[in-house]
Order: sequence, then C-alpha cells, then structure tokens
Amino acid sequence: MIPLRNKKFPATRSRIILYYWMPVVLYCLLIFIQSGFPALIPLPADLPRGDKILHFTAYGLLGMLFFRAFRASCKRKSICFLLFLSIISSAFYGALDEFRQSFITWRTADAGDFLADLTGSAAGAVLYSLFPVRENLQENKIAD
Repeated sequence: MIPLRNKKFPATRSRIILYYWMPVVLYCLLIFIQSGFPALIPLPADLPRGDKILHFTAYGLLGMLFFRAFRASCKRKSICFLLFLSIISSAFYGALDEFRQSFITWRTADAGDFLADLTGSAAGAVLYSLFPVRENLQENKIAD
C-alpha cells in the first residue's frame, strides 16, 4: 500500500476512501453476514458471558476502524469529537445489528449484547486514539 504522504501520489479523496473507509465497510459487511447465521462453534460452558466478550472484541475493532477513518477524513477536528463520532457510529451499527437479530429465528436481540458493543466501541476507539499517527495527515492536502 502506498503511504498517503507521498509527493508522487497525493492524498486524494478516493485514496482516503479506499485506504481508510473500505476496511470499515468490509468489516461491517462481515458482521452483518456473520450475525445472520447461527454460531458455528458453541462457546465453552465454563466461560460465563463469553458472547459478551466476543461482542466487546468485535465492536472494539469496529470502533478502532471508525476512529482511524474519521481521523484521516476530518483533519481539523479535536480528538474528543473524533472519539464521539467513532463511538456513536460503531454503537449505532451495533444497535442496528441487534434490532436485525430480533427478526432472525435462531438469534435474539439482547440489551447486554448492545452494552458490550457500546463499551467495546468506546474502548477500541480510545485505545486507537492513543497510538501516534504514523503519517502526518495534517500536512497532506486533499487533491481531487
């Protein structure tokens, strides 16, 4: 992958969409597809609330992906605003997924799952915000 900070290949909107937003879309699609099927592997009985751990982890990754995409797209926004956008976007997708699962025979909508989605989204976005930006996107001008 060509880094965004490159004089031969300036940061264009299409490159930002492809490099930063496409992983978000693909991961949301993966969640959508997976949540429509019954669990392939049953969780061990000795792991209490194991499904909540899976929700927390899955939406933690989604929160990270949203923060990464928002940070690349909204250059002049504060970290707090980007965290807010990331958490709300990821949690909203979790709420939509839980609502969708209420219509699937072998799935159930659970407020505990949504709470795990929300806390995972927040943890993932906050954790990713602590990583330094490898490419200084503030110096890139978006050319189109």
